[in-house]
Amino acid sequence: MELSFNKVWERDTSGGNIALWIRGDHYALHISGTLDAASTDVVSPALDSILEQHPKELIFDLAELKYLTSMGYRLFLIALKSQNEHGGTVSFIHLQPQIQEVFSIMGALSDLNVFANVAELDHYLLARQKAVERGE
Repeated sequence: MELSFNKVWERDTSGGNIALWIRGDHYALHISGTLDAASTDVVSPALDSILEQHPKELIFDLAELKYLTSMGYRLFLIALKSQNEHGGTVSFIHLQPQIQEVFSIMGALSDLNVFANVAELDHYLLARQKAVERGE
């Protein structure tokens, strides 16, 4: 049985918006528009409040992210570090080609979980949970 994500809030940024969706202890942060120095003023405190909840999985849905600077990319690294500290994971879905290029340039794709869509992510999460149940 697939559970759906529930929208918790949405906020405007200087170059787009962010929205938080939750399904159990899985949090999905949808980011649209630009993620640059100006928009991180809104995104950073929102991300901090999410990370304080210690979600099991933090998913960044970047389907509508059009532009990413190093300041925006830095937020992903902060999230990755925070999640690693408490055993949580970070995944990225729906990367647009220009955003995937930034990730490639920064050399991070090999260390991150990147999925084409939510169904692929759910398949991965189900396989991980079954592996844990089997003691692997």
